[in-house]
Amino acid sequence: MPSELRLFSGGQDDFAAFSAGNFRHIIFNQALQEGWDDPACAFAYVDKSMASPLQVEQVIGRVLRQPGAKHYADPILNTANFYIRTGGRQEFQKILDVVRRKISGETPEVKIEGYSDARDRNRLRLEPKSRATVPEIHIDADSAVAPLSDAIAGMHDYRDDRVNVFGPGELTRAIQNVGEKSGVILETIQKEHSNRVVARWLIRRHMQSRYPEAVKTVDWASPKFDVLVEVTSVAAAALREDAEKLVDVYLSEAELAFENSNPYVVPAIIGKPDGIIRFENALHEGYSDLNSIELEIAQGIDRKGLPWSRNPVNGGYSIPLLEKGDTRRFFPDFLVWKNDLIVAIDPKGKHLLGTDAGKKLLSIRDERGKQRVLLRFVTEGKSWRRQRGAGGAGSRFSLSCEV
Repeated sequence: MPSELRLFSGGQDDFAAFSAGNFRHIIFNQALQEGWDDPACAFAYVDKSMASPLQVEQVIGRVLRQPGAKHYADPILNTANFYIRTGGRQEFQKILDVVRRKISGETPEVKIEGYSDARDRNRLRLEPKSRATVPEIHIDADSAVAPLSDAIAGMHDYRDDRVNVFGPGELTRAIQNVGEKSGVILETIQKEHSNRVVARWLIRRHMQSRYPEAVKTVDWASPKFDVLVEVTSVAAAALREDAEKLVDVYLSEAELAFENSNPYVVPAIIGKPDGIIRFENALHEGYSDLNSIELEIAQGIDRKGLPWSRNPVNGGYSIPLLEKGDTRRFFPDFLVWKNDLIVAIDPKGKHLLGTDAGKKLLSIRDERGKQRVLLRFVTEGKSWRRQRGAGGAGSRFSLSCEV
C-alpha cells in the first residue's frame, strides 16, 4: 500500500482519529461498507472480501454522490478512483461489467474505465504537446436590464386585490387502522384555500426552472413582489406567465461576449490505452472513443496541418446557450487554431441553426467587432464533401470550408 495512504482497521473505534486527521479519502471494507460522510470523497478501496457486485455498486454510488458537483477543465478533477482487490482478473471484470450496466442505465453521462495492469493507468493521462488557449465566453446581460425593468413595471400589482389572490386547495391523507390487516384508505378533503407563498418566491422559482441566469438580472426590490398569493389562485397563474415572459425578455436581449482575463487552457485528457488513435497535428498524442463520424472529421481536420484538439465533453471548452431547456452550455467537439482565430467544429449542433440561440452562437464578436471564435456545424454532404478513398472502396470526409 502506498505510504501516503492511512489505513484505519479498527472500524468505528477509529472514527475519532479519522475525523481529527482531516482526511479527504475513505477506504471501505465489508464491516464499514457505507463509510463516513465526506462530500469530497474521490477515492475508494474495495477489498476482495466485498465480492458482491451490489456491495461494490453501493460504495461507488456513495463516492459519486457529491453535493454541488461541477465539471472542471482538468479531467483528473472530474475523476473518482476505485481500487478493487480481487482474487483474480475474471472476478474483477465481472464486478466491473455489473457496475457499468447499472451506472450506464441511470447516469449515462458517467464514463467507467477499468484496468488490471498498473502500466495502463500511467498511459491514460495524455498531456498536451504545447499550450493552447481559447477566450472564454460569458453572458453579457447589461442590455437586458432596462427591458426587464419595463416588463416588471407592466406586471399587475396584486397588493390591493382581495379576490384573485385566493384559490381552492385540497388535503390528501392516508388512513391505516392500527392492528388490522386492512389496506390503506386514501382520503381527499377539499379546502377553501391553498398554500400561500410570496410572489417573489413564485416568480423566481419559475424563472429558475426555465433559465436560472435570468434571475440574477432582475431587481427584486419592487414591493409588488411582496404580496402573498395562494398557489392555485388566478394571481399565481398570471405571475407564472409573467415569469415566463421575463425569461423571454432576458434571452432575447442578452448577448454572448468574450472574457479576456481568464482564457480556457487546453488540459490533459484521459485516454483509453488500447483505443488511442494517433494524429500528426493534434495537441495530444491521440484520442480514444471516437465514433465513426468523429473519426472521419478528426482525420479531415488533421489533414489541414493546423493544430487542433478534441474537446472533452462536460468538462472542456463550452459556450453558454441562450435558450430554454435542460442543456445550459454547448460543448463543440473539436477546436482548431489558425493564427488569431479559433474554429469550433461540431457535427451534432445543426438543430441550433434555425434558433435565436444558434444565431447568437454564430455571431459572437469582441468589442471591436472581430470574430475570434468561429463556430461551424458540420453535416454530411454540406460542410464536408465525400471523397473516394485511395485504393478503391470506402470514403472519407474532408473540410470544404476554409479554416
